[in-house]
Amino acid sequence: MTDGEQKIQQLFRAREVAERLGISLSFAKKLMRERRIQSIRIGTAVRVPLSEIERIEREGCGARGAA
Repeated sequence: MTDGEQKIQQLFRAREVAERLGISLSFAKKLMRERRIQSIRIGTAVRVPLSEIERIEREGCGARGAA
């Protein structure tokens, strides 16, 4: 990739994030509100980039086993 190119990433809805991480939709949304899952806003839509999901799968975000 050259300096002028940007990497295009797949973006996921909260429901898709929850399914992939094995957590409830409401908990996924809570983690997004708390910025424990980084998301981006596109108009009124909120999406999570694939790189963030992969980071959470590697490192965790306190989602599993959290009360």
